[in-house]
Amino acid sequence: TLKRGSSLVKRIAQGLKSKRISEVPLETLTELYDSHGLPPEVVKETAEVEGVGVRVPENFYTMVAEKHV
Repeated sequence: TLKRGSSLVKRIAQGLKSKRISEVPLETLTELYDSHGLPPEVVKETAEVEGVGVRVPENFYTMVAEKHV
């Protein structure tokens, strides 16, 4: 569910902040989509509330699809 996913993103964002990392890595963004079904837009919205940035490439979904070919 989105609620569970949001709490996962919050935990990840807080962990990144504690390591002084200001942006969710693309690999993590892809994993959240692939493994948990969390769209990057939801990750971005939740992470930014926690003070961590998210850069979603324009071709994000293409990149994910190519990973599975």
